[in-house]
Amino acid sequence: MSSEARSPAPALDHKCAMAIVIPRRYWDNIQRFRCFNDKGFVRWPPHMNLLYPFHADVRENFDRAATKALDAIASLPPFQITLSSTGFFNHGRSCTLWLKPESEGLMQLQSTLFKAFPECKDLNEDPTRDIQEFVPHLSLGQWPNADAVQQAGQEFEAQWQRITFMASHVMLMSRQGYTEPFRIRYTVPLSGQAQGVSQVNVPYISSVGPDQDSPHDRLEPDLGVGTLDRTGTWYFAYGANMSPHKLSNVRGITPIESAAGSIAGWTLAFNHRGAMGNLVKLKTGEAGNAGLTAAHGVLHLLKPVDMAKLCYMEHEYMPTELVAELYDGRTVRAIAYCSPPETCIQSGLPPPDRYVKLLCEGAREFGLEPSITKWLHSIEVVPTRERGNPYWQSPEGRHIRARTRIWVGDPKQNSGRGGRGNSNGGRNSPHAPLRSNVDN
Repeated sequence: MSSEARSPAPALDHKCAMAIVIPRRYWDNIQRFRCFNDKGFVRWPPHMNLLYPFHADVRENFDRAATKALDAIASLPPFQITLSSTGFFNHGRSCTLWLKPESEGLMQLQSTLFKAFPECKDLNEDPTRDIQEFVPHLSLGQWPNADAVQQAGQEFEAQWQRITFMASHVMLMSRQGYTEPFRIRYTVPLSGQAQGVSQVNVPYISSVGPDQDSPHDRLEPDLGVGTLDRTGTWYFAYGANMSPHKLSNVRGITPIESAAGSIAGWTLAFNHRGAMGNLVKLKTGEAGNAGLTAAHGVLHLLKPVDMAKLCYMEHEYMPTELVAELYDGRTVRAIAYCSPPETCIQSGLPPPDRYVKLLCEGAREFGLEPSITKWLHSIEVVPTRERGNPYWQSPEGRHIRARTRIWVGDPKQNSGRGGRGNSNGGRNSPHAPLRSNVDN
């Protein structure tokens, strides 16, 4: 018997998984739905777990596991996966909605990998969670009961157009802490692929849009904006987070780099709840603030863990990928936080004075376009505590409930296990009408 055969299997870790991540070009509609419904939105890319939990990502564990997986699936050809309908798990205290993968090849792949890694059995057999066989799924979100999750499934399927894609690789993923996003560490090809195991170390960055591939990087069509710069991701701040004091001293986020920039075709509006800032798209030929056709703000280059922290803080906004231009001429893909139209108040209400003061501080600090700075100083404002009912209502007079933050941390306090574990609530729970301060 070889020494490898006698060696005990590495410890399993709920911060590690072997999965299929769907190609980036198919993310948009899935991410828009997950954004406010799935507690795993900030941490997990759209994926289907094959083995979870998986070997702990310490020392050479992942390198060895990737090589072992390559040997196991060497004879399996790439295959198609179709995502067309939904299903749900009922955990008793909550329910998870998921997309149902249709693929014989997927079942064969998981069976082959399970034979190679029999210690990773939680998705195949777990009496504590009433799991008796592998059920492939792509999680979309969590709801409190069966009626709610079935209604959510009907709403999702009403706007969903089935997709079919070719699965040619499996991914080994890990994260350092329970609140940090996963990083795709290795890709392992199925048979017929020219390359072998690749160590990619691409962080997942939670975002929606765009719905087309980008020419920036050969990996990005599959793995997302995290491939553009492995050190960080650009965040476009147009509101209070332009202020260095707000971002660093109050929120504890220190950018790698900060510089002024703009996003063409968009403008700043004060139509988020409470007349806070929001980025809205201009119509063709329409001018925005100060007569300009671009939104101006500050671009911060953030580490993946800080992007995740910011996404939890900006829990009422949708992190949207847009193309930005720094004042020094660089063009970058950036994340900007935008309010869903259904949660916006009427336009034209004066924003709160304390909020606009922070915007003016940031504009002055980073030397924004003079006409924008002048416009900010000319805005009519209202004392923060004197905002009336229209500040919390839709243009039709419907009360807009705040989304409450969800705590995601130590699994002893939260289920947080992904896969088919118990869960309750999404990144935000829309059920409690509690107000919260939000800044961008």
